[in-house]
Amino acid sequence: MPLSAKGLCCAGFSGTAQTTTDTLDPATDTWTNVTAITGARDSAASFCTEFLTGATMAVLGGVLQKTSAEEFTHSGATWSSLTAIPSGGRQWAAAENLATDGWLLTGYISALTTDIQKYDVTGNSWANDGTVNTGRYQLASFADPWTMLKAFTVGGWTTVAVNVVEEFNSVGSTSTTMTVLPRTARFNSGASAGAENAGYNFGAAVAPNDDMHRYDIDADTWAAETSCLATTRQYSSGHAVGNGLYSAADVGASSDSEKFNESTGTWVAIGDLTTNRYGPSGAGSPNSVTIPQTTVLGFYAIGDGSWTQFSAAAVETGSEYGAGVLLDGQRTIYWRPATDIPGVQSANVQIKLARY
Repeated sequence: MPLSAKGLCCAGFSGTAQTTTDTLDPATDTWTNVTAITGARDSAASFCTEFLTGATMAVLGGVLQKTSAEEFTHSGATWSSLTAIPSGGRQWAAAENLATDGWLLTGYISALTTDIQKYDVTGNSWANDGTVNTGRYQLASFADPWTMLKAFTVGGWTTVAVNVVEEFNSVGSTSTTMTVLPRTARFNSGASAGAENAGYNFGAAVAPNDDMHRYDIDADTWAAETSCLATTRQYSSGHAVGNGLYSAADVGASSDSEKFNESTGTWVAIGDLTTNRYGPSGAGSPNSVTIPQTTVLGFYAIGDGSWTQFSAAAVETGSEYGAGVLLDGQRTIYWRPATDIPGVQSANVQIKLARY
């Protein structure tokens, strides 16, 4: 799985807005209470600000803190302030990291908005990056795990719960209306799967509250999953961490959480959050994928913009790496080697792949 892969469940509501922050260790499926976020909030958004490992994650806006943007560093469990969200901030929004930056999509300011804001991680700055076709809030989202260039917004609320699905392509900053979710949903959760090019929508504040649908990104089709959540969920967080999908918290303030196993297609209960709440923000490290050795075309180091090829013999058969982006028409996976490749130990290394 990616280096330092962890999940983050932050703030939420339990009688009042919360600051409580928990991290998830996917190796043991346990939550640990860590340093609280600055500024109580609920219904905030989150994305990774360090794409390769998920070592840092941003928590954005939310009820009471609509313009605030705070970054959590897993090493040391520390918080630091980022540049505030412009144009009145955001709550009940969708957020995804695509390639090396973050996006905040639609949501609610003083009314629903169609605005999309891009966060430049290197420059710590925000800029408008287009609009969605249908503004809504209290929605779910997930990214395309094979390219990490597209975000999908799912369901939400306008004046009613809707089943609208849109694709935002960060290359060209375009929004396209896709096949609708087979049900209406608000306060639903979403996460993407790294082992397959798919996204999931699960739970909702519209009955049924425990169902799950799988979206085939290539085919633009939805299918109902036979496995339901272990418990009904709404106002919950959705996380893609390591090799699993996670959901935590529930309306009425709950601490329970569960994990979806892609290989078995089942949800199972795991360790509880450290406090009861609902409406927390959720973020996770990119899902990992297993790379068959036969698909490897070569190793490339990212340096000054040029490419240097290394011996394909250095590949570790069956090893797992972080989610990828699309470069030069090929699927590309970010990777940091477990063992030295002479001269590039400190560099980010990529493996250029055929479609797998």
